[in-house]
Amino acid sequence: TDGEVRRENYIFYQCRHFHGIDFDHLTEKVARDGAFTAAVPTIAADVTPHMVRRAGIAARVQGMRRYYALTISDDHRLRLVRELDGTTVLAEADAPLELYATYRFELAVRGDAIEGRVNDDIAVTATDDSLLEGGIALLVEGGRTASQEVTVRPAT
Repeated sequence: TDGEVRRENYIFYQCRHFHGIDFDHLTEKVARDGAFTAAVPTIAADVTPHMVRRAGIAARVQGMRRYYALTISDDHRLRLVRELDGTTVLAEADAPLELYATYRFELAVRGDAIEGRVNDDIAVTATDDSLLEGGIALLVEGGRTASQEVTVRPAT
């Protein structure tokens, strides 16, 4: 041993206390040109929009304006966006928004491949390598939303 005391990432420590996160089957990914390895999860959540402009889930979150997100909005569009130096729409599709209805969102990020699904029906995909790591988040703009379950599992 080199004498270094290895500690678990603070976020992983917190996530171990949430139901639905599988730490037994993590997928290892390499970042920062091989200097760092990390587990890359698939994030899934039920989202029930209540009077919102947009709502959804985010991955590789590095701050309030640095993330990938899968959102449904009041203009009835499902969007896969990159929030980094402004908002960039990576992919979009028609998706009727019904307030107070519950939607099942899934967002998978593997390397530069990003895939989003709602209710196992509407899918959007894109490639982008601007954000290589980060956390997860629920996203809401201009209102409120409810979620009963959020799960994180290895990307397959």
